[in-house]
Amino acid sequence: MRVSTGQLQMTLLLGMQNGQNQYNTLLAQMAGGNRILKPSDDALGSVRLLDLTRQQSSLNQYQNNIAQVKSSLSAEETQLSSVNEVLLRVRDLTLEAGNGAIGVDERKAINNELSVLRDSLVDFANAKGEQGNYLFSGSQVDKPAVVKDATGKYIYQGDTLVREVNVSKGVAVKVNDTAQSLFFSGGNNFFDQLTTFIDTLDTATGDVNADMQTALGQIDDVLSSVTRTLTDIGGRQNMLDQLDSAHGDMLLYSQKLSTDISALDYGKASVQANQVLLQLQSTQAAYLKLNNLSLFGQNS
Repeated sequence: MRVSTGQLQMTLLLGMQNGQNQYNTLLAQMAGGNRILKPSDDALGSVRLLDLTRQQSSLNQYQNNIAQVKSSLSAEETQLSSVNEVLLRVRDLTLEAGNGAIGVDERKAINNELSVLRDSLVDFANAKGEQGNYLFSGSQVDKPAVVKDATGKYIYQGDTLVREVNVSKGVAVKVNDTAQSLFFSGGNNFFDQLTTFIDTLDTATGDVNADMQTALGQIDDVLSSVTRTLTDIGGRQNMLDQLDSAHGDMLLYSQKLSTDISALDYGKASVQANQVLLQLQSTQAAYLKLNNLSLFGQNS
């Protein structure tokens, strides 16, 4: 079967186009250092890269979540550590107030300091985080946790929602603690109870030992609650540190796998590019020669 000049020209033209595309692809791979520019370059490798990219995205999100949770827990820890110190001072003053040997003036001084410390505890319960949200109001982050109602009683106006954030696959960590669980648990109202004791010191002239014992029990309950919460926060922070480190190691490993899959062998690619270029130049020369022969044949 004879092959016409037109068929040869078309074959050479297609060869030049394919050669040019292959050469351009090699140049692009060498410029970016990646051998997989599109799925057809390596179907299996492309699928693996996609899975690794998703994994890296998840790990980055988990690490961002961990950073946010740690920031929130650190703010809580700072406030509750202060609450703990204030409560210890309140306890000392309460014990002192029960001493029958102290005079009226000393009792008045204790009364005044307890009033200031109670107000400080309310301020700590209404502390805000870095983003301006109330830390201890549950999901009602735009409301102070503890306020006075119209009758002068202290009330908790947040809710009981405990927010959780995913920090690893299948692992969620509690972000917040509520003032209700700290100061209003079991139907008790620590602030009203402390106010009752303060009022007793302001008015009583006789023995207040029984009132002191009641107040001590209430203070110790809140102290225990705060201590447990601080311990729990420390445990959550330790777990977050471990997860963050594990995520970091996994992220580095995943990124290395991605590099291993997609990285270009520059030496091999350079040799291949030279071979493709030589073949392309040969095809171009053949095409030009064939065109000249064809023109010459037509002219003759």
